[in-house]
Amino acid sequence: TAKLYDYLAAGRPILALVNGPDDPELRQIVEGSRAGRVFAATQSPREWLSACYAEWKRENGTLTWSADRDALTKLQTWDPPAIKDCDNP
Repeated sequence: TAKLYDYLAAGRPILALVNGPDDPELRQIVEGSRAGRVFAATQSPREWLSACYAEWKRENGTLTWSADRDALTKLQTWDPPAIKDCDNP
């Protein structure tokens, strides 16, 4: 996931293939922002890819795609919890 934010910034649909069990954090970022889809090793992206291709073909070589920028902003903004001062509780 090191390049994930570069992929998100590109604004293109993301197809993430997870080698192994599901990755809930990756899924939350990619699917929660409508930036693409995540598939675990036991899942097939065939139907999603077919639907994307059908839309691309129907729209004369374009794929209407837009991630939820507000959701991405919320994911990138982290408000750390308040830290209690151990000396002065």
